[in-house]
Amino acid sequence: MSLEVREWADQPSWDAFVGSQTTGHYNQGWGWGDIAGPLGGRVFRRALTDGNKIRAVMSVAANSIKGSSRVGFHISRGPTVDEPTAEIMQLLMDDLSRMARKQNAVFAKIEPYLPAYDKTWPALLRTAGFSPLFPPSQPRSVWMIDLQPDLEEIQAGMKPKWRYNIRLAAKRGVEIVRGTEADIDDYYRLYQVTSRRDDFYIHDREIYRQMFRNFWNLGQFDLVMAKLGGEPIAAVTLITLGRTIWYAFGASSNEHREVMAPHALQWEAIKIGKERGALLYDLRGVPDVPGPDQEMSGVYRFKQGFGGYHETFLEQYARGYQAPLYGLWKAYWQGRYAVQSIQRRRQGLPHRQWA
Repeated sequence: MSLEVREWADQPSWDAFVGSQTTGHYNQGWGWGDIAGPLGGRVFRRALTDGNKIRAVMSVAANSIKGSSRVGFHISRGPTVDEPTAEIMQLLMDDLSRMARKQNAVFAKIEPYLPAYDKTWPALLRTAGFSPLFPPSQPRSVWMIDLQPDLEEIQAGMKPKWRYNIRLAAKRGVEIVRGTEADIDDYYRLYQVTSRRDDFYIHDREIYRQMFRNFWNLGQFDLVMAKLGGEPIAAVTLITLGRTIWYAFGASSNEHREVMAPHALQWEAIKIGKERGALLYDLRGVPDVPGPDQEMSGVYRFKQGFGGYHETFLEQYARGYQAPLYGLWKAYWQGRYAVQSIQRRRQGLPHRQWA
């Protein structure tokens, strides 16, 4: 076996590998990497190969550090490799170190898409000089639904009120339609409403337009709209890569809440996942420990009603390549979160569990 790490330029084989792995996530897919440029960064797609066979990949986003000529590396939900031997991890991390020197990287953050009970990855990452970094860049916990049973069995696993609300949406005239690029403006207007209501940051419209177009062109994207009397009132976006379909972004109007459009949309998402042959539906972020003092406790209850299970992933790990600067950046990263947490507590706002 002759293993080497090299830059990869073939999208179909890259996505086929990512989609085949239990550690594969769309954040490591080709389409997500193409968003790095519009967001002000750059992506490096590094594949560890045995001849022409891919054994592992890591999509490395190099993001500029404001006010400097340096960058920070972020391997979001990666690297992708289901059998991370010591040799494989050593080769990947050595390659990352060489890239760090060449690109003037201060640090690298790694967020493996693996359950928190995994013992192999933490040991390998610590051997490579990485240690846990809090807060995580993304939620560690998600809500999962097994899509292998038939639809009747999946629906039977839902809470009775959720099954009722799905039927109620149809009775009240909610129409569920598959969107096209022509619907992005309507989607974005709903997303703006949602961001103001729930107090979270969103990018400019063109970022989402390009992101959705990237995944549409790869055949991995669905935009699903809920309409009432022809008016868009809610929407979800879905990304499918191999064995998993992900709930990417959701949006809803402040009006017509009583018609239960989000319930109907999630039922449609489950059906789309089945159509696409996915084995899992990842509804993404929920609180690590659900409770009334958590910012997303309502989101947790909503997702939990569809059946499924709560999955918590490994911590975020980081390594510094320029020690003094990494120390300053780490203090900023953790200090900003601490200050925001204090401010939220004083304002009586729920606890936010990630950056």
